[in-house]
Amino acid sequence: MKKVKKTDMLPEISGPQKTCMACRNGSNSAPTSEVLGVATQRKKIMLRMKALQARIGLGRSSIYALISGPRADPDFPRPIKLSAGRAVGFLEESVDAYLELRVQKSVQQRGAI
Repeated sequence: MKKVKKTDMLPEISGPQKTCMACRNGSNSAPTSEVLGVATQRKKIMLRMKALQARIGLGRSSIYALISGPRADPDFPRPIKLSAGRAVGFLEESVDAYLELRVQKSVQQRGAI
């Protein structure tokens, strides 16, 4: 069986458009997905409790208080069950969005950082 190279799977481009826009503009960098017309999707990363604690600077009990209870924050990311047991994780992008929201609220309340 013949090995197929990645370059064999790319469509053949002929004529003056043989190079990408970045290459024609003198850039030495590889063409980006936008130039190639390929949609990109970020890999979803789950943060377990210890990583979440390190990321936001709160302890476990404070995090669970933000999830439910009298001090619950409706903007705080919800835990996602990772198994049939008790294992949960938090989407990294939702945690980052929450932290950015907290920074924006703080700036609005106090004026500037």
